[in-house]
Amino acid sequence: MLDLSLGANLKVPAMSPTSPRLLSIGEFAAATQLSAKALRLYDEQNLLSPARVDASTGYRYYRSDQVARGRLVRTLRETGLTLAQIASVVDASPAVARTLLNDLAMEQDYRHAREKRAFQSAAVMLHRTATAEPPEVVERTLSARTVAVAQFIAERATLIDRFQAERIELLARLALPPHSVAHCALIDPLSDDAGRM
Repeated sequence: MLDLSLGANLKVPAMSPTSPRLLSIGEFAAATQLSAKALRLYDEQNLLSPARVDASTGYRYYRSDQVARGRLVRTLRETGLTLAQIASVVDASPAVARTLLNDLAMEQDYRHAREKRAFQSAAVMLHRTATAEPPEVVERTLSARTVAVAQFIAERATLIDRFQAERIELLARLALPPHSVAHCALIDPLSDDAGRM
């Protein structure tokens, strides 16, 4: 004879015969590789809310079709994005989400390049000798000039051509003589292949 008295207080999510089985927070955590603590936080932030919360126990239950979103959230967290940035990506349409993700990746590349240069500069500063002579500062008076600054993005392979095209367009737009002196400085290298000029 089967004794059912042990399960008298067991709470299970209500399901209709046609609805898929809901996953407990533990099962969902295992499927998405997110901790239960992270899932509670994501629920509070409306980033990944459970399909159902048992009113009497507070237990959270998730649908199996939420696993893909959970895995995407976990992967995006590994990139270092904030929860607000992740929400903007996962809540967008696929085309908009790809654009947002590309923009965020580019920002992260810029930030990484700046941080890398700062580390390198700090290392150089640390290795300078205490007796090094400070650079001589010379004050000069120059005749009046018109200075125009423009920024553009170019790959190394097209850098010279892009610079010349940007220079000609800028000079024409400002009605300056085409033989005006122009300088180009790499101010924010992204990688070995591209840079922001």
